[in-house]
Amino acid sequence: MAEYGGNIREGAVAKRCPYCGYVKDSPPKEAYHLAPETILQEKYIVGKVLGYGGFGVTYIGFDVQLERKIAIKEYLPTNFSTRMPEETRLTIYKGENGEQFRAGLKGFIDEARRLSKLNALPGIVDIYDSFLQNETGYIVMEYLEGKTIKEELAENGVFEYEAAKSIILKILSTLKEVHKEGIIHRDIAPDNVFLLKNGEVRMIDFGASRYASTLHSKSLSVILKPGYAPEEQYRSHGFQGPWSDIYALAATFYKMITGVTPEESMERMMKDNLKEPSRLGVKLPPNEENAIMNALLVKASDRTQTAEIFERQLTAGDEAKRAVSTIQKYDAGKFPRWAKVLSSCLGAVILVFLVLQLTGVIDVRGGSFVSAISGQGQLAENETRVPNFIGEQLDSAMTSADGASLQLMVTSKEYNDKVEADKVMLQDPPSGRVVDKQSTVSVVISAGAEIVVEKGFMPDVTFRAEEEAVKMLEEAGIAYNLLYENSDIVLKGNIVAQDIPAGTNVAEDESVNLVVSLGSNAQENALG
Repeated sequence: MAEYGGNIREGAVAKRCPYCGYVKDSPPKEAYHLAPETILQEKYIVGKVLGYGGFGVTYIGFDVQLERKIAIKEYLPTNFSTRMPEETRLTIYKGENGEQFRAGLKGFIDEARRLSKLNALPGIVDIYDSFLQNETGYIVMEYLEGKTIKEELAENGVFEYEAAKSIILKILSTLKEVHKEGIIHRDIAPDNVFLLKNGEVRMIDFGASRYASTLHSKSLSVILKPGYAPEEQYRSHGFQGPWSDIYALAATFYKMITGVTPEESMERMMKDNLKEPSRLGVKLPPNEENAIMNALLVKASDRTQTAEIFERQLTAGDEAKRAVSTIQKYDAGKFPRWAKVLSSCLGAVILVFLVLQLTGVIDVRGGSFVSAISGQGQLAENETRVPNFIGEQLDSAMTSADGASLQLMVTSKEYNDKVEADKVMLQDPPSGRVVDKQSTVSVVISAGAEIVVEKGFMPDVTFRAEEEAVKMLEEAGIAYNLLYENSDIVLKGNIVAQDIPAGTNVAEDESVNLVVSLGSNAQENALG
């Protein structure tokens, strides 16, 4: 880019690149970024920085051979590597950090090569090249001129419904083909949908959830974007598929037309307060509102399953009907009058019954019998009665808690060879107690029978303390990345989710992403 192709007038006060706007001899944005005018592969000239985050840097660049603007993405996770001023080669940290760097680098290049096969699709950024240099990796791709949906919302507010729908349909057209190739984006959100100046639409950052390395980083949320990540992405056994992208795209659509970010999917599992767009003042056909709400159903099996179905429901006139959620609402109910009459006569029989009920031999849902013997009947408007969660699967317990207007919090996970994995073993407060609505009930989950941690096989670390989970992974010889997210249902410092299912054989160059709970205000109040 010497003299920038001869396009700069001789004697100009500052020599500015006509392609990227770089003023000659000005320093890089950050000391560890590549200096502008750096040459890669003897044909790509690096220009100004377009953006950077926890895993890498994107530069505007110029392809000398083809004489076109390009974007150059460099793999540069600052947790594991750095660059000395005026150097081009990276300095990779030693030990485990170096292993994490190499694992992420492999994913970075592999994902680029997979996506390059989809260059013919209109909704994906074209990948021109990928290569290793300077101890790291680079992806050369189409340069986009325009702005993200997130930027458009910030600058101009919500979209008109038909304009937003047009954008969503373009994305669905691309997703239909992408999903056929077995590729899931996993990170669709307003900041990852790009609107070009010519009216075209591109999805960006495919695979970011695969190669982003965020060990001990609290600043980067690539895998789970609150409001856009479906509930199955929060769970170690959550089965992800096209329906996962459908949820994220529908949430993006919802944000575009309402300006409101949907509540986190895990919060909606407990209490779903998501309002239809029409209730927020959006004018749209009822059947198309049904299509959006169908795609936003919390439970994966209830939700719109494919891009084809979502597209058809948005364009099928009056044919889209509202789907029904199978998340059951639990009703604690009121006490029958006869129970209070009998309570004075039961004596020792009640004591025996209580022992059996509390030990799980007898299972009384809703605590109505316990309430009867305690003499408590009618509840105040702001009160509720704690159900018996012991013996329930966690998903079922969460639903029961929602129905009783309570918050469920998992405090730990412990081995027990007599209780099936993921069932509730202990709870506090106990069943039958009258508490204020929206109070927190702490539960301990069974991890099933204790197993020996085997080398190379993924253990189940969900709900365990971070320190315990890390120790188990180290015993198994599995590399890990830690991400930190707020959670209303998992105790602060414990693992919310793992993205490799327990029992999976993990390759040496593969790492597991763990989400660690940062807790929430509700938890702090409950524990304080």
